[in-house]
Amino acid sequence: MAKSDKSKKGQGRKAKGSASDGRAEVGFSLEEWQARWRQVGLACGGGDRLRAEEAIGQLYEGLSLSAPAKIVWCRSPREMIHAYLEYVGARERMNHGDRELSEALYSAIEKDSTLLWERAGKPAWTTELERAANEAARPAAMVGNFLARKLRDELVSESTDLKIERGLSLIGCSHFVRNDEYKPRTVRHCVLALLALCWFGNHDIKHLAECNYYQHLSRTRGGTISALIELAQQASWFLPTSEVCFVSERPMMLRLDERNRLHAVNGPAIAYADGWRCYSVRGIKVPPQLIEERDKLRVEDIEKERNAEMRSIKLELFGLERYVRESGAELVDEDRFGALYRRRTAGGEIITVVRVRNATAEADGRRREYFLSVPPNMERARQAVAWTFGLREEEYDPEVET
Repeated sequence: MAKSDKSKKGQGRKAKGSASDGRAEVGFSLEEWQARWRQVGLACGGGDRLRAEEAIGQLYEGLSLSAPAKIVWCRSPREMIHAYLEYVGARERMNHGDRELSEALYSAIEKDSTLLWERAGKPAWTTELERAANEAARPAAMVGNFLARKLRDELVSESTDLKIERGLSLIGCSHFVRNDEYKPRTVRHCVLALLALCWFGNHDIKHLAECNYYQHLSRTRGGTISALIELAQQASWFLPTSEVCFVSERPMMLRLDERNRLHAVNGPAIAYADGWRCYSVRGIKVPPQLIEERDKLRVEDIEKERNAEMRSIKLELFGLERYVRESGAELVDEDRFGALYRRRTAGGEIITVVRVRNATAEADGRRREYFLSVPPNMERARQAVAWTFGLREEEYDPEVET
């Protein structure tokens, strides 16, 4: 595709583009379009099944295939994959047409995308649009990748289940080896082969968002892209086969932090109607009991944790102020800027915390105190507080703090 023409970016109203490049003709701003697609990617609750099934029929028709004999609705991607494994096991064979269908779908998407771009006049600002689409789709993509990793790990750990093992062995065919030293590697290979057959639907919308913009520019509808766009707006993951199409409903709820990572400290970060749920803090998968039983967390649990990321999460859940108080952390330095505490664990790890007082008074006149994690090489309170602002010690002046 053509590279963007930077000379056109500043013409006309920035939000809607100029008449000369066609963006004003779509009837909405780039920001509105981004918000709309971000909402598609993070949508929760049930969609319109009838419209989704019509889209699936159009998808198969666009590939010159008969509509699937059956559409199996599942309450989560996990349930969808398990349903597919049972289906493969019942057939007692892996239909290579399933892989061929996916390959045909990829080819159709590429063909339709190019046609849409050409009908839109081969806009010179394609790179700008791609960047905007990537920003709109990133939160959903992070969710989709998180779920794929969780499913991968669960399927590998559950591969001793006979139904799962049978389905995986049929998918992996000759790559699957039973009861030998290579089994862990081959199980993982089969799981990855299975996930490669899945389409992430509304969790993989960057390309669909771009094509949707070209549709508005060219006033063109229909084809594979339109079917995929409709399906993404009504459902989530799907796994098409020559005979059956498996479709997952969207989650019942999901929670993100300010950086669009799955994040919740008081419950699951994402939950589905079948009970499948994922726990995550700052985008990092954590054991359910760490969240559901956080009140049982103790200083020893934090200090014996060897993984730095997980130790940081446990500290956050436990509370830094409480940790300083209950661990007996040493007061290293204290001045008008704050107080620096250090604790060396039995395993030799150093945990360093700074207490700082907000320069801005609350409504009642009091100044709130905060406890913050800082690097272990901090020696002075002012140095540690300055670090939290991205400043050198000599640059930090609380009188001008904002």
